[in-house]
Amino acid sequence: MKRSPLRPLLAGSVVGVVALLAAVQPLAAQTASEKTEAEILFSQDAGGLPRAAWGGLLQETRPEIRQAAGRLLASRPDPKLLFAVRRLAEDPVPAVRVEALIAAGRLGVAARSSIMANLAHKDPAVRQAAAWAACAVGEGFAEPILRRILVERDIAVQETLLGQAWRLPGRAWIPRVGGFARHAEPRLRRAAAASLARTPGSWSHGALRILIEDENEVVAATAARGFGGVELRDEDRAALLRALTGDRPRVQVAACQ
Repeated sequence: MKRSPLRPLLAGSVVGVVALLAAVQPLAAQTASEKTEAEILFSQDAGGLPRAAWGGLLQETRPEIRQAAGRLLASRPDPKLLFAVRRLAEDPVPAVRVEALIAAGRLGVAARSSIMANLAHKDPAVRQAAAWAACAVGEGFAEPILRRILVERDIAVQETLLGQAWRLPGRAWIPRVGGFARHAEPRLRRAAAASLARTPGSWSHGALRILIEDENEVVAATAARGFGGVELRDEDRAALLRALTGDRPRVQVAACQ
């Protein structure tokens, strides 16, 4: 029997259609995700989502949708949605946890347990978000943050811990943060200077006098701002005079403020 010349063509067409369908399916799924994300983003300006809608969102299998839900919670902090924040702060996807922790920091003490549970998470981005949230809440987090400063080894997380420590109540954090005035990493010295410079009074001036003479001009300028509007000791004035008579314009401007 003669083989039809159409068979190879039809077979090729079938293969082509199958391949096309396989390619279209992910696109359709992506479009659905984008549509859901758009609806969530739109709800930010429309008063948020109704409570009944959160049950479905928390069960969502697509992490990008759960992440968008976390962003919504962070943009519109609502104590009535604390259950959703707690759920997303336990998400297996780090990016989802990050958004939930920003929301937790804005909700305050009520979300303390979710923040505490993530301060030592294996993912640095999660620890960084938890560090910001803990400092933003402040109350009840001084000791956990002081302990975390001692053991943290990721530079970005350390930078957040040091740079946000000024939000913590009391003064126990000042010597711990001031201990970074001579650290080898300039990012950490600058973060320490930023917190110390925002502390009223002269409690932080010992470390600031070291930092104002830092070889890094940004670090020195950041420290110089901490001497403004407070009563100065003789050693503070001497440090400022040295900064003013130097050849670093950025530091000089900051010292004049």
